Amino acid sequence: MFSPLISGRIKIREFCRKDNQAVLAACQTSPAIDTMHSHQLKNLGAVNRYLGCLIREYGYGRYRTLAVADKETDGLLGMISLETHPSFPRGELGYWVIPSHQGEGIATQAVKAMIRYGMEQKKLLRIQAIHLPDNPASGRVLQKAGMTYEGTLRRYLMIDGKPADCLVYAVIKDEKTEL
Repeated sequence: MFSPLISGRIKIREFCRKDNQAVLAACQTSPAIDTMHSHQLKNLGAVNRYLGCLIREYGYGRYRTLAVADKETDGLLGMISLETHPSFPRGELGYWVIPSHQGEGIATQAVKAMIRYGMEQKKLLRIQAIHLPDNPASGRVLQKAGMTYEGTLRRYLMIDGKPADCLVYAVIKDEKTEL
């Protein structure tokens, strides 16, 4: 079982079935969130299958994708993932926040908490994150969380069948970062 991470007003916890409506609403109201999920979470059945996969992974001790919830109400505010490499001590962050809660500092709190978790619990030496150039708010989140812009990964992803550049940010364990 994953021990929830508390930071400010958020709690990072395992996803559960009751999060299904909020995940579906987020995908339906945000093209960026829908794209992150490869346009596959279009209905409640698909969301339930996705959450079922995450819950099964938790049973095996794999906590890659977690819910960002309100610390007081436990209501879903977003998602954060930390994908780690099996052979190298590095990870890659991904996240989203429900549109009605964007701009409240939730993403920054979640990213900082996952960086701490990755460095301290997972013993990672490097954590990186990418975002599309047309989403500068995501870059600001990463900078506020202590990450450094490293450059552009040209034609790094396929978005709607077209190659897309991504901007990459990273934090290295021994860098002086306020987390």
